[in-house]
Amino acid sequence: MITGISSLDTKDIVSKFDKDEVKTIFKIAPLTASLQIYIGKLLNSGTDGSLDAILESFRFGVKDIQNLKDSSGNIVKFDTVSKPIRGNNYNAVSDKIVEMFSLNVLTEIGSEIIKIGNLSDDEIKN
Repeated sequence: MITGISSLDTKDIVSKFDKDEVKTIFKIAPLTASLQIYIGKLLNSGTDGSLDAILESFRFGVKDIQNLKDSSGNIVKFDTVSKPIRGNNYNAVSDKIVEMFSLNVLTEIGSEIIKIGNLSDDEIKN
């Protein structure tokens, strides 16, 4: 039996690049089918599209970030903006937040978001 995905159910992820004692926690969720199609089109558009796809996966799949500090050590409030994709409005992580992370972290978390939205091997067999 295939189990439906929910973009409301989150999974906690800590980046392997986070070396601090108090870890930053990314609350991630699978992308909806419309967002997966949007990301898939980016992935198939060429080399630059792959990086855009990872970035957009991060923007739409991260639902909250806990223990995030700016370069001065101040706690940063998680912030989203509304972004229309394929006729629907979605909450996307704001540019202010996205720009705080290195490409390594964005790639790691964005890739994990894409991964959790795919069927597992057991689900494919059924």
